[in-house]
Amino acid sequence: MTVRGDVTDEAWDRLRPFLAMSNGRCGRSRDHHQVVDGILCRVGTGVQWRDLTKRFGP
Repeated sequence: MTVRGDVTDEAWDRLRPFLAMSNGRCGRSRDHHQVVDGILCRVGTGVQWRDLTKRFGP
């Protein structure tokens, strides 16, 4: 389900080649789609990072 402000699947397919791929050796693995949607929500609404909904992850 796409929520207002989320990146559509079509746009995501065009964006994916520009994102770094995890090599599995460092840091926590995160879903890029979830992170990008969280950033767009934050920028678009001005909500504080700590107040983002749980669907954007920790």
